[in-house]
Amino acid sequence: MKNGIWLALALLSALAYTYLGYGIERANFAEVLVCFAVPFSAYFLLLIWRKKRPSFQYLIYTAIGFRLIFLFALPSLSDDYFRFLWDGQLFANGLNPFDFKPEEVENLIPQKQALLEGMNSPQYYSIYPPIAQYIYAFAAWLFPHSLLGGVVVMRLFILAAEIGTLYLLPKVLQQFFMNREKTLIYALNPLVIIELSGNLHFEAIVIFFLLLAIRFLQKDDTVFGGLSWALAAATKLIPLIFLPVFLRTWKWPKPFWFYAFGGFAFLLLWFPFQSFGFWEHFRSSVDLYFSTFEFNAGLYYLIREVWQSAVGYNPIQTLGPMLSKVSLVGVLVILWRRKWPNLKAIFTPILMALLLYYSLALIVHPWYICTLVFLSLFTKYTFPVLWSVLVVLSYATYQTEAYQENHYLVAVEYLLLFGWIGVELLRHYQRRLPWLRLY
Repeated sequence: MKNGIWLALALLSALAYTYLGYGIERANFAEVLVCFAVPFSAYFLLLIWRKKRPSFQYLIYTAIGFRLIFLFALPSLSDDYFRFLWDGQLFANGLNPFDFKPEEVENLIPQKQALLEGMNSPQYYSIYPPIAQYIYAFAAWLFPHSLLGGVVVMRLFILAAEIGTLYLLPKVLQQFFMNREKTLIYALNPLVIIELSGNLHFEAIVIFFLLLAIRFLQKDDTVFGGLSWALAAATKLIPLIFLPVFLRTWKWPKPFWFYAFGGFAFLLLWFPFQSFGFWEHFRSSVDLYFSTFEFNAGLYYLIREVWQSAVGYNPIQTLGPMLSKVSLVGVLVILWRRKWPNLKAIFTPILMALLLYYSLALIVHPWYICTLVFLSLFTKYTFPVLWSVLVVLSYATYQTEAYQENHYLVAVEYLLLFGWIGVELLRHYQRRLPWLRLY
């Protein structure tokens, strides 16, 4: 009976994933909600009903099977893959993707018109780091005339990274004397499955390299730990903001070898993209990220409304850079406020630093939350799992061609999220401050 229930839940989840991969329209928000609600219902039942669930190995194979469902699907909830393949086509054809805005390229590259029409940012320079660029170029080189072929190649890299994560994660958890079954919180999380394997986001590769770095550091190998961390940061830049934590964890000269080898590898990976205008172009794209675009930005929207009511105009070009500076200072305070006694202890400040960063960011896409879910496995906090559910509400934006956000849904998302964070922080500090015992 037990196996029959779990088999039924797995089949329902598989049907939802199949429809998300091959049949859904992003503009149909009701269908998107249902297709997330079905696997999330099974997911939470699995987490709660621990004594009667299938074996750990069975569930890991199920998680891999869910990811494989998307293998031959074009991403249905994201159009970023058009830019991925555009950058790959440029690099594969001898052009530096950081030197040209897509609208400036006159060369006849394969699928030029189809890629330009599907792209959401043809007027901006690329912002994707080198490891991602190498994968884009490999996919474009193998399948220059096939969107699906290029997508499948990129997805194979993501699937390999996810399988590597599911292999390493139990080992890393057990090395920290933690229950290996916490792996299931990440492995079966529907947002992780859909956004990484389904929608082709490279957080999967970042998470794998971060985990590989932690595995090396558990073995006291700072050289390969630094190299792995560099590979993570060279896929997406987010791991760079965590680096100061090691200065408060290790005694000298251990941090030197970590930063030296990691820093050298990171810079070396960028070398093929160096050109006269590279840094200016890359900086301009980063500036646009902090001062032009807005999406699912809870606290920013609140501050913006107060500011706008006072001065009468949208303050994004002032407020965005200002919040990024506040975020940077806050991250440094969190990572430096005390010495961290061991490697396991660094995950809580890293999680809180990333929470602060996203709380003040102007853009919080659903796939960003996957890294928080991963980091939370090594802490006592569960709010990233809740956020992985609530962030699905942001897909309401795509119901209209103008991409108009529903600020009521954004308010629901962040009120519930910060309410639960408050509860978790209160529970945490009750142990240190008895006068906080209010319930």
